[in-house]
Amino acid sequence: MPPAPRYHSVIAETANRLLEEFAVRRYPVNVFDLAARMGIAIEHWPFANLLGGLLFDEDGPCIFYSSNVPVTRARFTVAHELGHFVLHRRQGIYFMCQENSKRLAERQANRFAAELLMPEDKVKQAYQKGQAAADMAVRFMVSLEAMLTRMTELDL
Repeated sequence: MPPAPRYHSVIAETANRLLEEFAVRRYPVNVFDLAARMGIAIEHWPFANLLGGLLFDEDGPCIFYSSNVPVTRARFTVAHELGHFVLHRRQGIYFMCQENSKRLAERQANRFAAELLMPEDKVKQAYQKGQAAADMAVRFMVSLEAMLTRMTELDL
């Protein structure tokens, strides 16, 4: 596997600092509560072709996500938009999340979501205890695909 881009470690540190700042110690991470504690409104709508987005307006930041997806996808989308809020909020007034975007900001937000929902140390601990990927996906409340991707990234 090629070396990880330099931004991976910065994003991991940023996600870990956020978890510490808001005293998140239980898993799965309640990203809806975390966003609310950060002063970010959350809304869900039955979008057909949009997973979610982040909007800044006169009322403050708002994360919106599709209500037409499984809860694991919704959680990842909200965590992804939190990534935009933390990493990119000075770059624009809105972000739209569509599947398979190749833009750097989207890849960074995906990395942030993975770090937030599946912290490296917690995933490695579960793996070392012999937990199967499917059980870990349930524990962290992510899709099996997201967990398998995370495990691959961590060389597990």
